[in-house]
Amino acid sequence: MFPNSIRNYSIFVTLVASLMIGCGHQTLQGEVSPTNVILMIGDGMGQSVISTTRIWKAGSDGSLFLDQLPQVGLVKTYSLDYTVTDSAAAASAMATGLKTNNGMISVTPETLAREDQKKQLETWVDIAKRQGKSIGVITTTDIHHATPAAFYAHQESRKDMRKIALQIETSLLDLVMGGGLEILLPQKGDLPSDKADLLKDLASKDWRILRNKADLKRRWDLKHPIIGAFSLSHIPYYNEQSAKEKSSIPTLMDMTSYAIQHLSQNPKGFVLIVEGGRIDQAAHDTKTENMLVEMDHFDQSVEVAYKATSPHNTLLMVTADHETGGFTFSGYLKRTEVKKHIMGKVLDEPEFKRTYLSWATGPAGVSEQKNIKTNKKEHPHQAAYYRKKAAHTAVDVPIYSSGIGSSEFSGTLENTDIFFKIKKLLQQ
Repeated sequence: MFPNSIRNYSIFVTLVASLMIGCGHQTLQGEVSPTNVILMIGDGMGQSVISTTRIWKAGSDGSLFLDQLPQVGLVKTYSLDYTVTDSAAAASAMATGLKTNNGMISVTPETLAREDQKKQLETWVDIAKRQGKSIGVITTTDIHHATPAAFYAHQESRKDMRKIALQIETSLLDLVMGGGLEILLPQKGDLPSDKADLLKDLASKDWRILRNKADLKRRWDLKHPIIGAFSLSHIPYYNEQSAKEKSSIPTLMDMTSYAIQHLSQNPKGFVLIVEGGRIDQAAHDTKTENMLVEMDHFDQSVEVAYKATSPHNTLLMVTADHETGGFTFSGYLKRTEVKKHIMGKVLDEPEFKRTYLSWATGPAGVSEQKNIKTNKKEHPHQAAYYRKKAAHTAVDVPIYSSGIGSSEFSGTLENTDIFFKIKKLLQQ
């Protein structure tokens, strides 16, 4: 019996080892690194946005899909020069592991001191590419906007959108999709780069061009990089799209599904950055319902990503670059009345009338300038202080994760830790 026990134990160990190899890339130390890494960024997505979307959609006892992810932590968001970050500095910190000034795209004041260093700042995407992985970036904003750009471009100012777009061709990208067609077309200006049609240039170099939802039915192998530009500027808020637009413009869920199918052709794995960028833009304009709808779509995209991959070989992370607007839900609203009153007025406080949902700053705030009037229809939820565009805040943002290495992303983290932890997992 004893020899048979040893033999059976050996068979068991061999089977477990085989399963581990199938789940990821096993190193000599027996540790497993993820084959695929998916980072999903809800731009401007604070915890109050998540909680309110959950209540608005599913009730107080309901849940969003991201609530099911097993690991949860908090991320500090300050930039090198400001306590309150912008998207460029925050995304750059996550991509490179270095704090930088607001407005800078994966460069730092130090790297800018030498012109030849601008494109030498390493990202964890660079590390993944060296390992043979395919790279994809998708967004509901312009594809050259600050957050997606940090993962493929290096630029002193996020405002230099044309210069960022010009870097797509020489980037590591195998797929990029979102809005921003206008910047890819010939521009006004005297420089040769102004007159260039970037889409035609990419097509001449064997890139495949996607222009609408129907194009997502087309399939190519990984020899052909893909660029999808589905609107002139940012993809329109889903809540404001016409029936025609909804039939022709892919949702974030559509793009996520397509990107994973395409990139999964690579047996060495892939990296995918997914940005729900219009959560932030709706918050800047305090368009509450638009923000909740965009947040709902982002959550549905998390579900698509989770179900299209396996936690046995994929690290999935969901976080934000910062919170926008100081959004909150306050007041004693009965659970039975949430659907009826969450978007309306507080009725049980006779001292004053206010909305359950409110903002710290924004277009619906009180201004000392008497000539500024709040458009109640456009901005129905009150703000404490007037600001033409609601401001970012300094609050920590959540990070949810699942799969290989997800235990690294619990507790309170610096946003730069995301780079170092992914780098460590990729190089195990």
